[in-house]
Amino acid sequence: MTPEGEGVLIAWDNDHIRGEAVRKGVYCLSIQITLKQSNNSFVLTTVYGPTNNNDKHAFLAELIGCQPGSRPWLCLGDFNLIYEAQDKNNNNINRAHMRRFRQALDASELMEIKLQNRKYTWSNGRRNPTLVKLDRVFCNREWDEILPSAGLLALSSSLSDHFPLFLCNQQQPHRKVSFKFETFWTRVPDFPQVVQNAWNEPVRGNNPLMILHNRLQNTARALKRWSKSLFSEARLQMQMANEVILLLDIAQESRPLSEAESDLHRHLKQLLLGWAAIE
Repeated sequence: MTPEGEGVLIAWDNDHIRGEAVRKGVYCLSIQITLKQSNNSFVLTTVYGPTNNNDKHAFLAELIGCQPGSRPWLCLGDFNLIYEAQDKNNNNINRAHMRRFRQALDASELMEIKLQNRKYTWSNGRRNPTLVKLDRVFCNREWDEILPSAGLLALSSSLSDHFPLFLCNQQQPHRKVSFKFETFWTRVPDFPQVVQNAWNEPVRGNNPLMILHNRLQNTARALKRWSKSLFSEARLQMQMANEVILLLDIAQESRPLSEAESDLHRHLKQLLLGWAAIE
């Protein structure tokens, strides 16, 4: 927890990632990550930089202290700093902080993984917004060598004033989605009838285990169809709203939004709350 009451969080899927050797600071949280599929290991540091100018020197000193030597290192988060004037859409820039940030990056031997589809990552949401690139992803040379195909994209700002960043392996093959039972299905009134109808369908099989297997398959397929039809409209509306929000986010990087566009931007963010509850 930072002095400003904000915090950072690292979460992972135990089926694919092993996390260990957690190191906590005031502004930084580090952990040793191992990707089980490839057995690649690296240090992941998530940061939340202070907004108070008086605390930025301590933050940068802590950031430099997180350097894990020659081990692969990925460092990301909301730095609340910029190191180039082009990272902000107005001239209200603290050049001393910019210089210190560049010096800290050099001392840490970090290089930026460039954002591919956006110039900025934060907006104050006003009619003529201030836009800043506050959220970044950095890595050292050792990390870049083991994961050279990583790419960084910004997603729709959705309900936040920050734009989520998506770091992914751009050469990763598509993996078929397996069946997953959603616990909230049981609270939907139609659920028992869907299960009963699917379970009672005639199935082939010469022994009880094969019959059970086929009944479970029928039930899983029926639940997937039911869930898709039940929630597809809300998902589609959310996807469309997020896409429009993203287009408006991008548009305001180069021009002020019109009154109608600003109203639409605000309205879509409000609607997302309701659709997210359905989702």
